[in-house]
Formats: sequence, C-alpha cells, structure tokens
Amino acid sequence: MFMQHVLFYTILGIFLATAAVTLLGITKKIDIHREYLKPLFSALILELVAAIILLFGKTDFFGPSVKDFRESLPERFQSVEIEEAFVQIRSELKQYPELSKQVIQLETQKETINLDLTARKAELFALEKNFLVKMARLNDEIGNYGTSINFLYNPGDEKRALAMEVQEALSELGYYNGEIDGDPNRTHAALVNYQEMKGFEVTGFFSNATVVAMIMDHLGT
Repeated sequence: MFMQHVLFYTILGIFLATAAVTLLGITKKIDIHREYLKPLFSALILELVAAIILLFGKTDFFGPSVKDFRESLPERFQSVEIEEAFVQIRSELKQYPELSKQVIQLETQKETINLDLTARKAELFALEKNFLVKMARLNDEIGNYGTSINFLYNPGDEKRALAMEVQEALSELGYYNGEIDGDPNRTHAALVNYQEMKGFEVTGFFSNATVVAMIMDHLGT
C-alpha cells in the first residue's frame, strides 16, 4: 500500500509539473514551440489517466475487492443450493463490471455451444431414423450372428433392439401394423409374412437378401 501511495504522488507531481509547463507555454509566459505543445498536452492527459487508474483501481468504495470476492465464494456457498448460489453471485457481480463482462461472455459461449449441440443431436436423430442408414446398420449386425438372425433363438436385449428396428422398417414399408416393441414372436411372424410375399424359399431368418429386398421396396423398384 505504501508503494502505491508513493507511485500515486510521483505521478501526481509529474502531472502538476507538466500542467504548469503546458499552461505557461499556451499563455506565452515561456517560449515553447507550437510543435511541442501538442505532445506536452498529450502527456498531461496520459498522466491524468494513470493517476485516476491508480487511485480508483485499488480503492474499495462499495465492498470487498474482486480478489476478496473470489476467495470468499467457496466458503459462503458451501451450504447453498447451486441454482440459488448462481442467482446470488450474478446479483453481486454487478459491483464488479470486469467480472460481469467475463460471465456474460462465458454464458454467451455456453448458449452457443448448447445450440450447436442441440442442432447436432437433431441431425443425428434424423440420420438414425433414415431408412437406408437403418438398413445399412442392420446389414452390418447380421455378421455378428453368422449369415442371418433368428429372432426366436436365444432372444436377449441386443436382439430385441434389432427386432425393434426390423419392426420399424417393415412398418415404414407397410408390412407391419403391430406394436414396435421388439417382441421376438411378432417380429418373426412379420418377417415370415414379408418374405413369403416376396417369394423367399426360406423364411423366418433376417438375412442380407432380406435387407436388399427391403431397400428395393423402399426405393420403389
């Protein structure tokens, strides 16, 4: 604090000296070329600004300093709900314009990121619902079970999820009107019905040939 006072009074002294020389030059009391008056006046302004910044930047008029405010947050809000703490902190930040600007910038960035994430989630959801993407994924899944998937054999959560996708695909094509629940029996029956209508010799197995037939139906060929 002592050093700050010394620095402040030093700047103040330089300011007064510069002001005196500038004033004497303007009033022609001393001979100063006009080309030097403008730099002297600029120096006067800069010294005044420096003195104001030094004086008011370290003065606590309305409460604790920014540093004290930051350090007090963890202890003060240990037993307070998060949302309540945020509301209170935002209210108190009005005393600290520099911190308020940072918070506004962070909140703006957060909103931008949230909007971007929402848009990406919507794109991903639309992609997952795309028929051709769904069929390509089902075609890849067939390889995990051999050459085809028998939904009646050893049904589990993974097969049930696949069965739901097959039900959705058959429903989109108009070959299934039941509940989309992944039930193995209903899925098997719907699959057999579709394959019989398409002239499959072997029915009841979800194979790559079935995927091709469903894609061709979707494309209208």
